[in-house]
Amino acid sequence: MTDVVGYLIQLGPIIFGFLIGIIPGWVILKGKIHQLTEFFIAVDEAIYDDAVSEAEFRKIFEKGRALFEGAFAFKKK
Repeated sequence: MTDVVGYLIQLGPIIFGFLIGIIPGWVILKGKIHQLTEFFIAVDEAIYDDAVSEAEFRKIFEKGRALFEGAFAFKKK
C-alpha cells in the first residue's frame, strides 16, 4: 500500500505537468484546424466559377495569413 502511495507522489507532478501542457496545445490545435477549414472553403468558393476575382484572392490571402499567424516566418525581430 505504501508503495502505491509513493509511486503516486512521484508520478503526480509529472501527470499534472503533462495535463497543463496538453490542454492549451489541444485548444491551439483545434483553432488551427478551424482556420485551415475556413481557408479551404474560401479557396473552393473562389475556384468554383473558374475565375478568381481580386476580392476572392484577398479573402484567400487573409485566411492564409490568419492560418500562419504566429509562425516563425511572420515574427518580427
